[in-house]
Amino acid sequence: MRGLHCALTIVAAIGAAACTGDVAGRQPIGPHFTITTSTVTCPDTISVGQSAQCTAYFYDENHNLVGTTPTWGTNTATLDSVSATGVVKGLAVGTAEVHATSAGVTGSKNVYVKAGISASIEGESPVRKFDPCVWQTNASGGTPPYSYSWQINGAAGSVTDNVFEGYLVGSSAIYTVTITDANGVTKVISRTIIGNFSAPLC
Repeated sequence: MRGLHCALTIVAAIGAAACTGDVAGRQPIGPHFTITTSTVTCPDTISVGQSAQCTAYFYDENHNLVGTTPTWGTNTATLDSVSATGVVKGLAVGTAEVHATSAGVTGSKNVYVKAGISASIEGESPVRKFDPCVWQTNASGGTPPYSYSWQINGAAGSVTDNVFEGYLVGSSAIYTVTITDANGVTKVISRTIIGNFSAPLC
């Protein structure tokens, strides 16, 4: 009986230690951390009308990365907007700010918003109907190179990149061009060309 009592005592002791975690190499019951620092990464520069993803990183006192969902915002609402998932969009030219906050800790990043695309359609107007003429789209701002998509009503001819060469078949024509820069930012411009038989030749 004494041997059985000793065995039960040992088993009970081991079980108590296992339940309380009071053994060497025990694991904590759950994670415990305190966020102390944060950094935010975004592109240094975006264009007016361009959107870009920002990312926030939060660290504890041992500089271990902490998984958390921050609250995004900006202190420069006239220059940029920031979505709930950290997507920043340029609204006007200037130095914009993006910040992310979690557990009272905020990280921020300045983003310069540069001018978006500006463009014009150059060429004669009015022009003589059926007289071959050339009209060209000139673009600047944004991030070159650009691509051009033309929509033409009231004229016939051919398009090569930013140049339309053709003639009016009616009393007027409307040229609409969509310019897209290297970042996918778009600008749409339109011009009406007047045509008649008494206008000067191109």
